[in-house]
Amino acid sequence: MQNKIKLILLSTVFSTGAGVLIMEVAAVRLLAPYFGSSLYVLSSVLTVVLLALSMGYYYGGKLSDKLPYHLPLYMIITMGGFSLLSLSFCALIFLPSAGPAMPLMVGPLFFSICFFFIPALLLGIDSPYVIKLLSQEVGLEESGGVVGATFFWSTAGSITGSLASGFFLIPTFGLIQTMTATGLFFVLMGVIAGLSVRSLLRQSPNYDKRNDIPLQTPAIIMVTIAISLSYLLMTHTTHANAVYEDDGYYSHIYIYDDELNGRPVRYLKRDVNNSSAIHLDGDDLVYAYTKFAPLFSYLKPDAKNFLMLGGGSYTIPKAIHASYPEINIDVVEIEPSLFEIAKKYFRLPDTDKITNHINDARVYLQKSDKKYDVIYVDTFSTGHFVPPHLATKEYLELLKNTLNDDGVIIINFIGTRPSTDNRTMTGSFTKTVTSVFPKVDLYTAQPSAGRFPQNLMFVLRNNSDLPSFDEEVTIDIGDKDISLNSLQIEPDSLIKKADKIITDNQNPVESLLLKERFLY
Repeated sequence: MQNKIKLILLSTVFSTGAGVLIMEVAAVRLLAPYFGSSLYVLSSVLTVVLLALSMGYYYGGKLSDKLPYHLPLYMIITMGGFSLLSLSFCALIFLPSAGPAMPLMVGPLFFSICFFFIPALLLGIDSPYVIKLLSQEVGLEESGGVVGATFFWSTAGSITGSLASGFFLIPTFGLIQTMTATGLFFVLMGVIAGLSVRSLLRQSPNYDKRNDIPLQTPAIIMVTIAISLSYLLMTHTTHANAVYEDDGYYSHIYIYDDELNGRPVRYLKRDVNNSSAIHLDGDDLVYAYTKFAPLFSYLKPDAKNFLMLGGGSYTIPKAIHASYPEINIDVVEIEPSLFEIAKKYFRLPDTDKITNHINDARVYLQKSDKKYDVIYVDTFSTGHFVPPHLATKEYLELLKNTLNDDGVIIINFIGTRPSTDNRTMTGSFTKTVTSVFPKVDLYTAQPSAGRFPQNLMFVLRNNSDLPSFDEEVTIDIGDKDISLNSLQIEPDSLIKKADKIITDNQNPVESLLLKERFLY
Protein backbone atom coordinates (compact mmCIF):
# COMPACT_ATOMS: atom_id res chain seq x y z
CA MET A 1 0.00 0.00 0.00
CA GLN A 2 2.75 2.46 0.98
CA ASN A 3 4.61 1.81 -2.26
CA LYS A 4 1.46 2.56 -4.24
CA ILE A 5 0.93 5.83 -2.38
CA LYS A 6 4.59 6.77 -2.90
CA LEU A 7 4.22 6.07 -6.61
CA ILE A 8 1.14 8.29 -6.80
CA LEU A 9 2.90 11.11 -4.94
CA LEU A 10 6.03 11.01 -7.11
CA SER A 11 3.86 10.80 -10.23
CA THR A 12 2.11 13.90 -8.94
CA VAL A 13 5.30 16.00 -8.75
CA PHE A 14 6.37 14.70 -12.16
CA SER A 15 3.03 15.76 -13.65
CA THR A 16 2.96 19.19 -12.03
CA GLY A 17 6.57 19.80 -13.08
CA ALA A 18 5.62 18.99 -16.67
CA GLY A 19 2.44 21.04 -16.46
CA VAL A 20 4.19 24.19 -15.26
CA LEU A 21 6.66 24.07 -18.16
CA ILE A 22 3.90 23.39 -20.68
CA MET A 23 2.04 26.39 -19.29
CA GLU A 24 5.23 28.49 -19.46
CA VAL A 25 5.90 27.70 -23.12
CA ALA A 26 2.22 28.16 -23.96
CA ALA A 27 2.16 31.52 -22.17
CA VAL A 28 4.93 32.87 -24.40
CA ARG A 29 3.00 31.78 -27.50
CA LEU A 30 -0.30 33.12 -26.16
CA LEU A 31 1.19 36.60 -25.64
CA ALA A 32 3.18 36.63 -28.90
CA PRO A 33 0.32 37.78 -31.19
CA TYR A 34 0.00 40.97 -29.13
CA PHE A 35 3.54 41.66 -27.91
CA GLY A 36 5.80 39.63 -30.20
CA SER A 37 8.27 36.99 -29.11
CA SER A 38 11.00 39.29 -27.83
CA LEU A 39 13.10 38.89 -24.71
CA TYR A 40 10.59 41.07 -22.85
CA VAL A 41 7.82 38.52 -23.29
CA LEU A 42 10.05 35.61 -22.34
CA SER A 43 11.52 37.44 -19.33
CA SER A 44 8.06 38.48 -18.12
CA VAL A 45 6.67 34.94 -18.28
CA LEU A 46 9.75 33.45 -16.59
CA THR A 47 9.67 36.09 -13.85
CA VAL A 48 6.01 35.56 -13.04
CA VAL A 49 6.20 31.76 -13.09
CA LEU A 50 9.34 31.68 -10.93
CA LEU A 51 7.81 34.15 -8.47
CA ALA A 52 4.63 32.07 -8.29
CA LEU A 53 6.58 28.84 -7.80
CA SER A 54 8.74 30.33 -5.05
CA MET A 55 5.64 31.50 -3.20
CA GLY A 56 4.01 28.13 -3.81
CA TYR A 57 7.01 26.38 -2.27
CA TYR A 58 6.93 28.68 0.74
CA TYR A 59 3.23 28.46 1.47
CA GLY A 60 3.10 24.80 0.48
CA GLY A 61 5.62 24.03 3.20
CA LYS A 62 3.66 25.97 5.81
CA LEU A 63 0.34 24.46 4.73
CA SER A 64 1.73 20.92 4.81
CA ASP A 65 2.79 21.45 8.43
CA LYS A 66 -0.73 22.53 9.38
CA LEU A 67 -2.58 19.98 7.23
CA PRO A 68 -0.24 16.99 6.76
CA TYR A 69 -2.84 14.94 4.91
CA HIS A 70 -3.13 13.78 1.31
CA LEU A 71 -6.50 15.14 0.27
CA PRO A 72 -5.74 18.88 0.68
CA LEU A 73 -2.85 18.41 -1.74
CA TYR A 74 -5.08 16.95 -4.45
CA MET A 75 -7.76 19.55 -3.87
CA ILE A 76 -5.13 22.24 -4.50
CA ILE A 77 -3.98 20.51 -7.70
CA THR A 78 -7.60 20.35 -8.88
CA MET A 79 -7.94 24.07 -8.16
CA GLY A 80 -4.71 24.69 -10.10
CA GLY A 81 -6.09 22.95 -13.18
CA PHE A 82 -9.41 24.72 -12.80
CA SER A 83 -7.69 28.12 -12.53
CA LEU A 84 -5.61 27.39 -15.64
CA LEU A 85 -8.76 26.59 -17.61
CA SER A 86 -10.64 29.62 -16.29
CA LEU A 87 -7.83 32.13 -16.79
CA SER A 88 -6.95 30.74 -20.24
CA PHE A 89 -10.54 31.35 -21.27
CA CYS A 90 -10.35 34.89 -19.85
CA ALA A 91 -7.11 35.46 -21.77
CA LEU A 92 -8.73 34.48 -25.07
CA ILE A 93 -11.63 36.83 -24.37
CA PHE A 94 -9.72 39.90 -23.15
CA LEU A 95 -6.32 39.77 -24.88
CA PRO A 96 -7.55 40.65 -28.41
CA SER A 97 -8.97 43.96 -27.17
CA ALA A 98 -6.76 44.74 -24.16
CA GLY A 99 -3.45 43.47 -25.55
CA PRO A 100 -2.92 46.11 -28.27
CA ALA A 101 -3.63 48.88 -25.74
CA MET A 102 -0.74 47.90 -23.46
CA PRO A 103 2.89 49.03 -23.96
CA LEU A 104 5.37 46.38 -25.10
CA MET A 105 7.38 46.56 -21.89
CA VAL A 106 4.42 46.56 -19.49
CA GLY A 107 1.85 44.36 -21.23
CA PRO A 108 3.64 40.99 -21.08
CA LEU A 109 4.37 41.35 -17.37
CA PHE A 110 0.85 42.54 -16.55
CA PHE A 111 -0.94 39.77 -18.44
CA SER A 112 1.48 37.11 -17.20
CA ILE A 113 0.50 38.05 -13.66
CA CYS A 114 -3.20 38.12 -14.53
CA PHE A 115 -3.38 34.79 -16.33
CA PHE A 116 -0.54 32.57 -15.12
CA PHE A 117 0.44 33.56 -11.59
CA ILE A 118 -2.36 31.74 -9.76
CA PRO A 119 -2.08 28.40 -11.65
CA ALA A 120 1.71 28.35 -11.17
CA LEU A 121 1.33 29.23 -7.47
CA LEU A 122 -1.16 26.43 -6.85
CA LEU A 123 0.85 23.85 -8.78
CA GLY A 124 4.02 24.95 -6.97
CA ILE A 125 2.53 23.97 -3.61
CA ASP A 126 2.82 20.27 -4.38
CA SER A 127 6.60 19.71 -4.03
CA PRO A 128 6.95 20.67 -0.33
CA TYR A 129 3.63 18.96 0.34
CA VAL A 130 4.82 15.69 -1.21
CA ILE A 131 8.10 15.91 0.72
CA LYS A 132 6.14 16.33 3.97
CA LEU A 133 3.83 13.38 3.25
CA LEU A 134 6.66 11.05 2.22
CA SER A 135 8.84 12.10 5.16
CA GLN A 136 6.07 11.13 7.57
CA GLU A 137 6.39 7.55 6.36
CA VAL A 138 10.20 7.16 6.43
CA GLY A 139 11.27 9.37 9.31
CA LEU A 140 13.98 12.01 9.63
CA GLU A 141 16.89 9.67 8.91
CA GLU A 142 15.70 9.14 5.31
CA SER A 143 14.38 12.65 4.64
CA GLY A 144 17.35 13.51 2.40
CA GLY A 145 16.43 10.71 0.01
CA VAL A 146 12.82 11.90 0.00
CA VAL A 147 13.86 15.45 -0.91
CA GLY A 148 16.21 14.18 -3.62
CA ALA A 149 13.61 11.88 -5.16
CA THR A 150 10.95 14.59 -5.10
CA PHE A 151 13.11 17.17 -6.86
CA PHE A 152 14.43 14.57 -9.30
CA TRP A 153 10.95 13.62 -10.50
CA SER A 154 9.75 17.22 -10.46
CA THR A 155 12.70 18.32 -12.60
CA ALA A 156 12.30 15.30 -14.89
CA GLY A 157 8.70 16.36 -15.38
CA SER A 158 9.80 19.91 -16.20
CA ILE A 159 12.23 18.62 -18.83
CA THR A 160 9.52 16.42 -20.31
CA GLY A 161 7.00 19.26 -20.37
CA SER A 162 9.45 21.67 -21.97
CA LEU A 163 10.35 19.26 -24.77
CA ALA A 164 6.81 17.95 -25.26
CA SER A 165 5.23 21.40 -25.55
CA GLY A 166 7.77 22.83 -27.98
CA PHE A 167 8.46 19.81 -30.15
CA PHE A 168 5.13 17.99 -30.14
CA LEU A 169 2.06 19.29 -28.33
CA ILE A 170 1.71 22.88 -29.58
CA PRO A 171 2.90 22.21 -33.17
CA THR A 172 0.75 19.08 -33.46
CA PHE A 173 -2.44 19.93 -31.59
CA GLY A 174 -2.36 23.72 -31.30
CA LEU A 175 -1.90 26.22 -28.50
CA ILE A 176 -5.47 26.33 -27.19
CA GLN A 177 -5.85 22.56 -27.30
CA THR A 178 -2.60 22.09 -25.37
CA MET A 179 -3.56 24.57 -22.65
CA THR A 180 -7.06 23.10 -22.40
CA ALA A 181 -5.79 19.53 -22.12
CA THR A 182 -3.25 20.55 -19.46
CA GLY A 183 -5.84 22.30 -17.30
CA LEU A 184 -8.37 19.50 -17.66
CA PHE A 185 -5.68 16.92 -16.88
CA PHE A 186 -4.95 18.53 -13.51
CA VAL A 187 -8.63 18.79 -12.63
CA LEU A 188 -9.14 15.11 -13.36
CA MET A 189 -5.82 14.08 -11.83
CA GLY A 190 -6.59 15.89 -8.60
CA VAL A 191 -9.96 14.19 -8.30
CA ILE A 192 -8.90 10.69 -9.39
CA ALA A 193 -5.59 10.63 -7.49
CA GLY A 194 -7.25 12.06 -4.39
CA LEU A 195 -9.95 9.42 -4.39
CA SER A 196 -7.39 6.67 -5.12
CA VAL A 197 -5.13 7.71 -2.24
CA ARG A 198 -8.07 7.90 0.15
CA SER A 199 -9.15 4.41 -0.90
CA LEU A 200 -5.64 3.08 -0.20
CA LEU A 201 -5.39 4.89 3.13
CA ARG A 202 -8.67 3.38 4.30
CA GLN A 203 -7.06 -0.04 4.11
CA SER A 204 -4.67 0.91 6.91
CA PRO A 205 -5.63 0.13 10.52
CA ASN A 206 -4.15 3.53 11.46
CA TYR A 207 -6.36 5.42 9.02
CA ASP A 208 -6.65 9.10 9.94
CA LYS A 209 -10.27 10.14 9.55
CA ARG A 210 -9.20 13.69 8.83
CA ASN A 211 -8.58 12.38 5.30
CA ASP A 212 -12.33 11.75 5.11
CA ILE A 213 -13.21 15.01 3.40
CA PRO A 214 -16.46 14.58 1.42
CA LEU A 215 -15.21 14.71 -2.18
CA GLN A 216 -17.89 13.23 -4.38
CA THR A 217 -20.20 16.24 -4.76
CA PRO A 218 -17.52 18.97 -5.17
CA ALA A 219 -15.58 16.64 -7.49
CA ILE A 220 -18.59 16.19 -9.76
CA ILE A 221 -19.22 19.95 -9.80
CA MET A 222 -15.56 20.81 -10.53
CA VAL A 223 -15.24 18.23 -13.30
CA THR A 224 -18.51 19.34 -14.91
CA ILE A 225 -17.44 23.00 -14.93
CA ALA A 226 -13.94 22.08 -16.15
CA ILE A 227 -15.33 20.07 -19.06
CA SER A 228 -17.66 22.96 -19.94
CA LEU A 229 -14.74 25.41 -19.89
CA SER A 230 -12.70 23.01 -22.01
CA TYR A 231 -15.47 22.91 -24.59
CA LEU A 232 -15.65 26.72 -24.68
CA LEU A 233 -11.88 26.95 -25.10
CA MET A 234 -11.75 24.35 -27.85
CA THR A 235 -14.59 25.96 -29.82
CA HIS A 236 -13.40 29.54 -29.32
CA THR A 237 -12.48 31.26 -32.59
CA THR A 238 -9.87 33.98 -32.33
CA HIS A 239 -10.60 35.43 -35.79
CA ALA A 240 -14.03 34.92 -37.29
CA ASN A 241 -12.90 36.05 -40.76
CA ALA A 242 -9.89 33.75 -40.99
CA VAL A 243 -9.22 32.07 -44.33
CA TYR A 244 -6.62 29.98 -42.52
CA GLU A 245 -5.40 29.97 -38.93
CA ASP A 246 -2.95 27.73 -37.12
CA ASP A 247 -0.01 27.68 -34.73
CA GLY A 248 3.34 27.33 -36.44
CA TYR A 249 6.63 26.43 -34.81
CA TYR A 250 7.67 30.09 -34.54
CA SER A 251 4.49 32.15 -34.77
CA HIS A 252 0.72 32.14 -34.90
CA ILE A 253 -0.24 32.09 -38.59
CA TYR A 254 -3.39 33.91 -39.66
CA ILE A 255 -4.56 34.51 -43.23
CA TYR A 256 -7.51 36.79 -43.95
CA ASP A 257 -9.08 38.74 -46.83
CA ASP A 258 -9.76 42.47 -46.80
CA GLU A 259 -9.71 45.50 -49.08
CA LEU A 260 -6.89 47.97 -49.73
CA ASN A 261 -7.47 51.05 -51.89
CA GLY A 262 -10.68 49.50 -53.17
CA ARG A 263 -9.06 46.22 -54.23
CA PRO A 264 -9.45 42.77 -52.62
CA VAL A 265 -6.29 41.73 -50.80
CA ARG A 266 -5.24 38.57 -48.98
CA TYR A 267 -2.97 39.13 -45.98
CA LEU A 268 -0.56 36.88 -44.12
CA LYS A 269 -0.34 37.85 -40.47
CA ARG A 270 2.24 36.25 -38.18
CA ASP A 271 1.62 37.15 -34.56
CA VAL A 272 1.41 40.98 -34.65
CA ASN A 273 2.88 41.37 -38.16
CA ASN A 274 0.95 41.86 -41.37
CA SER A 275 4.00 40.41 -43.04
CA SER A 276 2.92 40.15 -46.68
CA ALA A 277 -0.07 40.24 -49.02
CA ILE A 278 -1.31 39.64 -52.56
CA HIS A 279 -3.99 41.26 -54.68
CA LEU A 280 -6.77 38.76 -55.31
CA ASP A 281 -7.67 40.44 -58.60
CA GLY A 282 -4.16 40.63 -60.06
CA ASP A 283 -0.51 39.68 -59.75
CA ASP A 284 0.99 43.13 -59.08
CA LEU A 285 2.82 43.48 -55.78
CA VAL A 286 1.00 45.08 -52.84
CA TYR A 287 3.64 46.59 -50.57
CA ALA A 288 6.18 49.18 -51.70
CA TYR A 289 9.16 47.36 -50.19
CA THR A 290 8.46 44.27 -52.31
CA LYS A 291 8.65 46.39 -55.48
CA PHE A 292 12.36 46.96 -54.89
CA ALA A 293 13.12 43.28 -55.50
CA PRO A 294 12.64 43.26 -59.31
CA LEU A 295 14.89 46.33 -59.60
CA PHE A 296 17.94 44.10 -59.29
CA SER A 297 17.82 43.67 -63.06
CA TYR A 298 19.07 47.24 -63.54
CA LEU A 299 22.20 46.44 -61.54
CA LYS A 300 22.71 42.77 -62.42
CA PRO A 301 20.88 42.10 -65.70
CA ASP A 302 22.65 38.77 -66.28
CA ALA A 303 21.70 37.30 -62.88
CA LYS A 304 21.52 33.50 -62.89
CA ASN A 305 20.41 32.89 -59.31
CA PHE A 306 18.50 34.68 -56.54
CA LEU A 307 18.54 34.07 -52.78
CA MET A 308 15.56 35.15 -50.70
CA LEU A 309 16.07 35.20 -46.93
CA GLY A 310 12.63 35.15 -45.29
CA GLY A 311 9.86 33.66 -47.40
CA GLY A 312 6.67 34.85 -45.72
CA SER A 313 3.92 34.32 -48.27
CA TYR A 314 6.57 33.96 -51.02
CA THR A 315 5.22 36.94 -52.97
CA ILE A 316 8.71 38.11 -53.98
CA PRO A 317 9.93 34.70 -55.25
CA LYS A 318 6.62 34.40 -57.11
CA ALA A 319 7.09 37.81 -58.75
CA ILE A 320 10.74 37.16 -59.65
CA HIS A 321 9.84 33.81 -61.20
CA ALA A 322 7.02 35.37 -63.21
CA SER A 323 9.32 38.07 -64.65
CA TYR A 324 12.52 36.02 -64.91
CA PRO A 325 11.54 32.35 -65.30
CA GLU A 326 15.11 31.32 -66.16
CA ILE A 327 16.52 32.39 -62.76
CA ASN A 328 17.04 29.75 -60.07
CA ILE A 329 15.55 30.96 -56.80
CA ASP A 330 16.48 29.67 -53.34
CA VAL A 331 14.21 30.68 -50.47
CA VAL A 332 15.24 30.29 -46.83
CA GLU A 333 12.27 30.31 -44.44
CA ILE A 334 12.40 29.09 -40.85
CA GLU A 335 8.63 28.42 -40.49
CA PRO A 336 8.13 24.94 -42.01
CA SER A 337 4.49 25.26 -43.06
CA LEU A 338 4.66 28.55 -44.98
CA PHE A 339 5.89 27.09 -48.27
CA GLU A 340 2.84 24.84 -48.68
CA ILE A 341 0.57 27.60 -47.34
CA ALA A 342 1.93 29.95 -50.02
CA LYS A 343 1.10 27.41 -52.72
CA LYS A 344 -2.43 26.94 -51.45
CA TYR A 345 -3.42 30.49 -50.49
CA PHE A 346 -1.01 32.87 -52.28
CA ARG A 347 -0.76 31.34 -55.76
CA LEU A 348 2.90 30.33 -55.50
CA PRO A 349 3.58 28.12 -58.55
CA ASP A 350 4.87 24.60 -58.10
CA THR A 351 8.12 24.79 -60.06
CA ASP A 352 11.61 23.36 -59.79
CA LYS A 353 12.98 26.88 -60.27
CA ILE A 354 11.99 27.76 -56.70
CA THR A 355 13.75 25.69 -54.04
CA ASN A 356 12.65 26.02 -50.42
CA HIS A 357 15.05 25.60 -47.51
CA ILE A 358 13.59 25.27 -44.00
CA ASN A 359 16.33 26.89 -41.98
CA ASP A 360 17.46 29.95 -40.09
CA ALA A 361 18.94 32.51 -42.48
CA ARG A 362 22.29 32.74 -40.71
CA VAL A 363 22.63 28.99 -40.31
CA TYR A 364 21.95 28.57 -44.03
CA LEU A 365 24.64 31.11 -44.93
CA GLN A 366 27.14 29.41 -42.64
CA LYS A 367 26.54 25.97 -44.13
CA SER A 368 26.15 26.90 -47.79
CA ASP A 369 29.14 27.32 -50.08
CA LYS A 370 26.95 28.63 -52.91
CA LYS A 371 27.45 32.15 -54.31
CA TYR A 372 24.55 34.29 -55.50
CA ASP A 373 24.08 37.11 -57.98
CA VAL A 374 21.17 38.61 -56.02
CA ILE A 375 20.25 38.36 -52.34
CA TYR A 376 17.04 39.87 -50.96
CA VAL A 377 16.78 40.00 -47.16
CA ASP A 378 13.34 40.24 -45.52
CA THR A 379 13.83 38.67 -42.09
CA PHE A 380 11.76 39.77 -39.11
CA SER A 381 10.56 38.27 -35.89
CA THR A 382 7.19 39.28 -34.47
CA GLY A 383 6.64 42.97 -33.89
CA HIS A 384 8.68 43.74 -37.04
CA PHE A 385 11.77 43.32 -34.91
CA VAL A 386 15.00 42.32 -36.61
CA PRO A 387 16.23 39.06 -35.04
CA PRO A 388 19.31 40.09 -33.03
CA HIS A 389 21.61 37.54 -34.67
CA LEU A 390 20.60 38.86 -38.10
CA ALA A 391 21.74 42.43 -37.42
CA THR A 392 25.39 41.99 -36.49
CA LYS A 393 28.63 42.69 -38.32
CA GLU A 394 29.42 38.97 -38.37
CA TYR A 395 26.11 38.19 -40.08
CA LEU A 396 26.59 40.93 -42.67
CA GLU A 397 30.06 39.57 -43.41
CA LEU A 398 28.44 36.19 -44.12
CA LEU A 399 26.09 37.93 -46.55
CA LYS A 400 29.02 39.69 -48.20
CA ASN A 401 30.91 36.43 -48.65
CA THR A 402 27.83 34.74 -50.15
CA LEU A 403 27.49 37.40 -52.85
CA ASN A 404 29.25 37.23 -56.19
CA ASP A 405 31.72 40.05 -56.84
CA ASP A 406 29.38 42.01 -59.09
CA GLY A 407 26.16 40.94 -57.35
CA VAL A 408 23.64 43.00 -55.40
CA ILE A 409 22.05 42.67 -51.96
CA ILE A 410 18.77 44.36 -51.06
CA ILE A 411 17.87 44.49 -47.35
CA ASN A 412 14.42 45.50 -46.13
CA PHE A 413 14.81 47.18 -42.74
CA ILE A 414 12.06 48.87 -40.74
CA GLY A 415 13.61 51.91 -39.10
CA THR A 416 13.24 55.62 -38.40
CA ARG A 417 15.08 58.79 -39.18
CA PRO A 418 16.67 59.71 -35.83
CA SER A 419 15.21 62.72 -34.02
CA THR A 420 17.72 62.68 -31.13
CA ASP A 421 21.47 62.40 -30.71
CA ASN A 422 21.07 59.24 -28.64
CA ARG A 423 22.00 55.83 -29.94
CA THR A 424 19.29 54.29 -32.13
CA MET A 425 18.74 50.93 -33.75
CA THR A 426 18.48 52.49 -37.20
CA GLY A 427 21.71 54.43 -36.80
CA SER A 428 23.59 51.50 -35.29
CA PHE A 429 22.45 49.10 -37.99
CA THR A 430 23.33 51.59 -40.72
CA LYS A 431 26.78 52.08 -39.21
CA THR A 432 27.23 48.30 -39.07
CA VAL A 433 26.24 47.95 -42.73
CA THR A 434 28.63 50.68 -43.87
CA SER A 435 31.46 49.05 -41.92
CA VAL A 436 31.09 45.86 -44.00
CA PHE A 437 30.06 46.95 -47.50
CA PRO A 438 32.12 49.39 -49.56
CA LYS A 439 29.06 50.59 -51.49
CA VAL A 440 25.79 51.36 -49.71
CA ASP A 441 22.81 53.06 -51.36
CA LEU A 442 19.81 53.73 -49.15
CA TYR A 443 16.19 54.40 -50.12
CA THR A 444 12.93 54.93 -48.29
CA ALA A 445 9.88 53.01 -49.49
CA GLN A 446 7.48 55.52 -47.90
CA PRO A 447 8.46 59.05 -48.97
CA SER A 448 5.73 60.67 -46.84
CA ALA A 449 6.53 58.77 -43.62
CA GLY A 450 8.85 61.48 -42.30
CA ARG A 451 10.45 60.36 -39.05
CA PHE A 452 7.93 57.62 -38.35
CA PRO A 453 8.84 53.91 -38.71
CA GLN A 454 9.16 52.99 -42.38
CA ASN A 455 10.75 50.52 -44.77
CA LEU A 456 14.35 51.52 -45.42
CA MET A 457 15.88 49.68 -48.37
CA PHE A 458 19.63 49.06 -48.30
CA VAL A 459 21.16 48.29 -51.72
CA LEU A 460 24.64 46.85 -51.18
CA ARG A 461 27.54 46.00 -53.47
CA ASN A 462 30.90 44.34 -52.86
CA ASN A 463 32.76 46.91 -54.92
CA SER A 464 32.53 50.68 -54.59
CA ASP A 465 33.17 51.08 -58.33
CA LEU A 466 29.98 49.25 -59.29
CA PRO A 467 27.17 51.50 -60.57
CA SER A 468 24.08 52.69 -58.72
CA PHE A 469 20.60 52.98 -60.25
CA ASP A 470 20.33 55.27 -63.27
CA GLU A 471 18.23 58.42 -63.03
CA GLU A 472 15.53 57.04 -65.34
CA VAL A 473 14.72 54.10 -63.03
CA THR A 474 11.25 54.50 -61.53
CA ILE A 475 9.21 52.57 -58.99
CA ASP A 476 5.46 52.32 -58.47
CA ILE A 477 4.70 53.90 -55.08
CA GLY A 478 1.10 54.71 -54.24
CA ASP A 479 -0.22 53.87 -57.73
CA LYS A 480 2.16 56.23 -59.48
CA ASP A 481 5.65 55.90 -60.90
CA ILE A 482 8.23 58.06 -59.19
CA SER A 483 11.94 58.41 -59.69
CA LEU A 484 13.90 56.00 -57.53
CA ASN A 485 16.56 58.64 -56.95
CA SER A 486 13.93 60.88 -55.32
CA LEU A 487 13.63 58.25 -52.58
CA GLN A 488 17.36 58.10 -51.89
CA ILE A 489 18.77 59.26 -48.57
CA GLU A 490 22.34 59.44 -47.35
CA PRO A 491 23.31 56.64 -44.94
CA ASP A 492 25.39 59.11 -42.91
CA SER A 493 22.24 61.14 -42.19
CA LEU A 494 20.98 58.27 -40.01
CA ILE A 495 24.19 57.81 -38.03
CA LYS A 496 24.85 59.78 -34.84
CA LYS A 497 28.01 59.90 -32.74
CA ALA A 498 26.40 57.67 -30.11
CA ASP A 499 25.71 54.89 -32.60
CA LYS A 500 27.96 51.84 -32.45
CA ILE A 501 28.62 48.84 -34.63
CA ILE A 502 26.47 45.84 -33.61
CA THR A 503 28.44 42.64 -33.03
CA ASP A 504 27.64 39.18 -31.74
CA ASN A 505 29.32 40.12 -28.47
CA GLN A 506 27.76 43.59 -28.12
CA ASN A 507 24.20 43.12 -29.34
CA PRO A 508 21.54 45.39 -27.74
CA VAL A 509 19.18 45.04 -30.71
CA GLU A 510 15.95 44.40 -28.81
CA SER A 511 16.43 47.20 -26.28
CA LEU A 512 17.37 49.64 -29.07
CA LEU A 513 14.34 48.63 -31.13
CA LEU A 514 12.01 49.04 -28.18
CA LYS A 515 13.37 52.51 -27.35
CA GLU A 516 13.08 53.53 -30.98
CA ARG A 517 9.47 52.38 -31.24
CA PHE A 518 8.55 54.15 -27.98
CA LEU A 519 9.58 57.48 -29.51
CA TYR A 520 6.78 57.09 -32.04
